[in-house]
Formats: sequence, structure tokens, C-alpha cells
Amino acid sequence: MRAFISIFFILAIFLAACSYSNSEVYYASPVQGDTATVILSTNLDTIDTPVISDSLLFKYRAEITNGELYFTSASIESATLYQYATDYDPDTIIGSFVLTDSFWIWSSPATESGLYSLLFTLYYSSNTNSLGDKLGVEADILNLEFDLLVEGGGK
Repeated sequence: MRAFISIFFILAIFLAACSYSNSEVYYASPVQGDTATVILSTNLDTIDTPVISDSLLFKYRAEITNGELYFTSASIESATLYQYATDYDPDTIIGSFVLTDSFWIWSSPATESGLYSLLFTLYYSSNTNSLGDKLGVEADILNLEFDLLVEGGGK
């Protein structure tokens, strides 16, 4: 009987911990930070249609103010040529981020001559201060597309 009273007393104490009250729900509206400014320049900016007879060097400079770069990629006709990922740290103070990099685009004898589309994509922080932004899973996207003329391919 004594054990029953002890268990009943313990259950009565913890009963309050099992209840839910709407008055204890706190709502938060995230305040958006300064909008990220992105300046992206490449060595192909001033060329109308770059020609690839053997190879082409693609250089770029990405400058982000009030944001952070997460990922860049380049692809031609859904074939990935290049990827670059940064190490995201949610505790990093967002300021300015500058990346200068390059990669080669090669044509092979099996590549058919013709016009191809190069898609260069930049993923960077949205700076909305939402939970997704704080965790580094919410991004804005900047796409640049270039037409490339491949000459001297296999066919």
C-alpha cells in the first residue's frame, strides 16, 4: 500500500509536466538582414560566342557582400564540369566573401561540333535570418549562361 501511495504521489507531481498550454507558445518573426550583393565577373563576359577548338580556360571572380558563398557549379548540357563548395559555419559573421578561381573546358575527338550552352551557377546565403538561413540550407541562386561553339569535334 505504501508503494502505491508513493507512485501516486510521484505521478501527481509530474502530471503538470505532461500538460500543454497555448499561453506558453512564443512566436518569432525573423528580421531580414541586409540583402546580399553579388558581383560576378568572368573572362567570357565580353566575348559574344567563345570558340573551343581544343580547350578554353574559364576564369571567374565572385564577390558577395552581406552574405556567404555556399556552392558553385558549371555544366554543359547537364554534364557537370566543375564544382566548388565552401565549408559553411553558421557562427561565422556574415561580411564580405571573395572567390577567384578557374577551370578548363576541354573538347574531345568524340565531341560533336556545334553550339553548346555553359551554365554557371552560384549558390549564396539568402540572409533572411530564417531558421533555414541560419542552418545554411536556404540559398539564393545566380545563374549565368554562355553559348560555346565547339569546332573540330569528332563529327
